[in-house]
Amino acid sequence: MLRTASRGAWVLALRSQTLARAVPQAGLDVVPGFEEERASGEIDRRLGEAASSGGAEGVAKLVDAEGGGFSEANVARAFRAFAETLKPGADFTAVSKHPGFQVLIDMVLSGMSRYPTATLAQVIYDCGRLGVSEDMLLDEVARHLMDKIPDMAPPELVSLASGYAGVAHSPSILLFQAISERLREEGAGLEAELKTAANEAFAELGYTDLKPF
Repeated sequence: MLRTASRGAWVLALRSQTLARAVPQAGLDVVPGFEEERASGEIDRRLGEAASSGGAEGVAKLVDAEGGGFSEANVARAFRAFAETLKPGADFTAVSKHPGFQVLIDMVLSGMSRYPTATLAQVIYDCGRLGVSEDMLLDEVARHLMDKIPDMAPPELVSLASGYAGVAHSPSILLFQAISERLREEGAGLEAELKTAANEAFAELGYTDLKPF
């Protein structure tokens, strides 16, 4: 994983942001969380614009410059923005080595406990769409989610399985056994498309005997 000056700047920015949140400014009466939510929405908007106008390089540069101010939702939106720029047959390898993309990975790894399960599943799904096989990220997310599988919603589980299938990476057969069991429990009420996507993901990883449907 890249270690750059920009990553050091991100760490300093993150520390400053944490300190600012911990020490309220005197004389201000602000609804708790409102400013953070508004700022997060603005970052999401800019990520969308960067994806549309600057492609993957544009998204990477924005993350590199302002990643220290990203919320967990912004990080997930940045992964999705990268995925939105990928054209059929395109090779994402060069951009995946960009410091901005590596900063995103570091942010997930360093703050994983703060991320909702649905957000982590979406991150893995977008890695699959991009063909980005970052083993540490893939394995650590799987380890973190392992005991949370029984409480995850079926769409999250299918996104998770599809993401791993997209990069042909299986962190553990135990993970997919747990996903399969959970999906079977909910099988009667699931849409056909979701069932098909789940079966395809398991088959692509060679787990045909574990296919949930």
